[in-house]
Amino acid sequence: MSTRVSRNMVRLGDGLARFLVDHWLFLINGALLLVVSASLSAPCLTQSGHPYLASLAYKGFSSICHQKPERSLLFLGAPMAVCARCFAVYASLLGTGLLFTFLRRLWRNQLPRISLRLPALAALPLIVDAGTQLTGLRESTQALRIITGGLAGAGAGILVLFFLERAFREARDSVTETQ
Repeated sequence: MSTRVSRNMVRLGDGLARFLVDHWLFLINGALLLVVSASLSAPCLTQSGHPYLASLAYKGFSSICHQKPERSLLFLGAPMAVCARCFAVYASLLGTGLLFTFLRRLWRNQLPRISLRLPALAALPLIVDAGTQLTGLRESTQALRIITGGLAGAGAGILVLFFLERAFREARDSVTETQ
């Protein structure tokens, strides 16, 4: 009996590993879509007369974003659950993931090499903008927060997605070899 249970557990583990190897990008894009949607849910819930549910959405994001109203975008007349910069980061991560979904089909045989300079350069404007605002040298604008957050999110997305694509291609090859 325990041998059969062990075999079933191994089969289950193998099946989960194959699923993860084959669908990791879908899972990441789904999670990012949930984050972007959830950040929009707070104003929707506020405007539709569900303040308690809206407060849960705001509370959920309070540990990862300062949520200052003057730095947040308004959606349906109420501030989003994250600031403009955070929303731009999350939205551009999602956009990069969706674009990567289509581009990886073109790179089926050969994944292009990327330089670490690209994500670093993409993050530099955010570092300068947030750093000069934090030190009191100047106050940033919503447009700059959105642009710098979007660039940083896209750069981080490119770096992480290329790394994961390489890792999961290797994992797929090793799963295929063991079958």
